Amino acid sequence: MTSVERLQITRPEVLWLAATAALSLVLFQNALESTVSLALLAALWGCGAAVYLRPHAGLLLTTALCLLSNSYLLSQKLSASGSYAMCGADGGGCSVLNNAPQSELFGLPVTLFGSAFYFGLLLILAGRSRFKASEAAQTAFYCCVLALGFCGYLGYVAYSLRVSCPFCFSIYVGTLLLTWGIFRELRLAGDGIAGVGQVVGSSASRWFAAICLVSIASGSMTASPKAESSDLERMGFEGLAYQVQGDVKLRGTEPLFGNADAPYLIVEWADYGCPHCADASEALKALVLSNPDVQVRFKPFPLTSQCNPSIPSDGGPERCMTAVAAHCANAQGKYWEYQSKLFSNQTYLFRQTSDLPGDLRSIGGQVGLDLATWETCMSDASVVEDIAKHAVDGKNAGVSGTPTIVVRGLYDDASFVQVMDVRAAAKLIEGHQSGSVMPAPLPPHGH
Repeated sequence: MTSVERLQITRPEVLWLAATAALSLVLFQNALESTVSLALLAALWGCGAAVYLRPHAGLLLTTALCLLSNSYLLSQKLSASGSYAMCGADGGGCSVLNNAPQSELFGLPVTLFGSAFYFGLLLILAGRSRFKASEAAQTAFYCCVLALGFCGYLGYVAYSLRVSCPFCFSIYVGTLLLTWGIFRELRLAGDGIAGVGQVVGSSASRWFAAICLVSIASGSMTASPKAESSDLERMGFEGLAYQVQGDVKLRGTEPLFGNADAPYLIVEWADYGCPHCADASEALKALVLSNPDVQVRFKPFPLTSQCNPSIPSDGGPERCMTAVAAHCANAQGKYWEYQSKLFSNQTYLFRQTSDLPGDLRSIGGQVGLDLATWETCMSDASVVEDIAKHAVDGKNAGVSGTPTIVVRGLYDDASFVQVMDVRAAAKLIEGHQSGSVMPAPLPPHGH
């Protein structure tokens, strides 16, 4: 086969590549603001060039990239299950998707199945010489077609939640490249697409299934998101508190839940579109109701550059609109009632098709707001400025995601410490109340 024949691309391949390039441009939207997005985009285009010039080597590189992206998301899923469960300051896309209900299948992370899939695919493609003729490529082709369907479903979930994750996009685009590359390799070898029955009974497909099953079984022993990495009931106080990376500033306008004279003060930075914040909100209220010595003050930290200067990317208008709406509800003394409605309706409010202004007004009516006064507040530009000030306070205190929770009252110097979650705060406060000596806090989290 001549080099000219090798480089020819058919019309269906042109259409397929156009779709792949269009999807990769979605990833490119935030590339200039995100080093991770830019690196993934460069890696994908490099893989595409490799698939075009040296199909087999390109397939191995692309499969490895998809495997690495899946493995990263899996590691983040597992690390969040027992320690800091946060929506990231990059807009929270990967964190939100990684912790949405759709991120689990049969009680296990979807990314565990994805990692097993691409690991099996990599081994099959790397060991293709062990199988008859084009068995490995035929098996890989049908597997990628199935994977494309699942990628489409996950993409729809991301679209409905109005979030984007560069690692997820790298998997979608990578799978498109793999499908095209395998088809191209079969065409260059002069082989057509075999029937499904013929492929299912092949040695390569049996090996692929076995590798995936073994990988999933091995991973399930440690990958269950329900398993806690630390048992707070049995562990001591060490490792529960961290130094705050900066100063915690209170402006006096923060909504208060509890007694203002309570000796233990918890300050929370949160975003109304973050699922972890919804969980933390209910837990914090329960803690205050069960312990009158605890008070909670709330500070907004919207995960979008539209009203938070410390966020590099645009997380959509919903995060600012909900923050403004809650701020205006607080002006009428109805903050906590309004906040509960925002979090309990979070999935609906942050859907692509929701009528957010009308929905926020409806919530105002449900909690008994004077809607005329509330609407006047909603149009006041100074409200957005106030929200931005609270967010900057978060940045100055080392906030890197939501929810971030800090506690004062555990040490004689009245200093704040950061805790990994509400359970840790409750355990430390209970210990301090019982007379236990608090260990020195660890260096700021992530250092």
